[in-house]
Amino acid sequence: MIWNILLLIVGFVLLIKGADVFVDGASSSAQNFKVSKILIGLTIVAFGTSAPELAVSLSALASGSTDMVLGNVIGSCILNVLLIIGVAAVIHPIDIKDNTIKKELPLTLLISTLLVVLMLDIKINNEAINQVTRSDAIVILLFFLVFVYYLISLVKKKKGEKEEKPKFGLFISLILVGVGLVGIVFGSDMVVDNAKALATALGVSDRFIHTNRFCRFITCICYN
Repeated sequence: MIWNILLLIVGFVLLIKGADVFVDGASSSAQNFKVSKILIGLTIVAFGTSAPELAVSLSALASGSTDMVLGNVIGSCILNVLLIIGVAAVIHPIDIKDNTIKKELPLTLLISTLLVVLMLDIKINNEAINQVTRSDAIVILLFFLVFVYYLISLVKKKKGEKEEKPKFGLFISLILVGVGLVGIVFGSDMVVDNAKALATALGVSDRFIHTNRFCRFITCICYN
């Protein structure tokens, strides 16, 4: 069990630093191609900070641990909304823009409600079990496309934004993207394998381990 704990920690380190390097490389690459800074922040940085969750979920799904996928997503959302915002606000008050209250917050609530409804197969459709099916996935991805469209509309409004000099040259930026992706992939495999081993040894479910993890808090600190 001690060996599994050590490997789990190494996996988290690879995930965190891999995602960090990926975000730096991808952001710098986008700046080299004259991509708007707000688009970089809302896409590359936002997706990059979620890369560990995506990698862990895909790796868990490939190994048949569906509980780990759901627990990973729910745990990350809970820590983001409650712990991360709470700790950040204690350190310094957070200014909220009107656009966030009028558009982004309602969109967040709508998407969260959508996921809950799609998961209530027993109550709504009288199914034997609750599932996120392929048809549900299509609906979720369509809402994601709506979010992407919203991002594009924001970029069009910010065309006059002053461009910043890239942190790295294009070649170095692309290398960082590759190194970051390698760290994310290998880190996710190590996290999933050793989390499952610990769950088995402790007699708890995969969902419990990934819903109650502290990694997302550490990840957020590293990015900021």
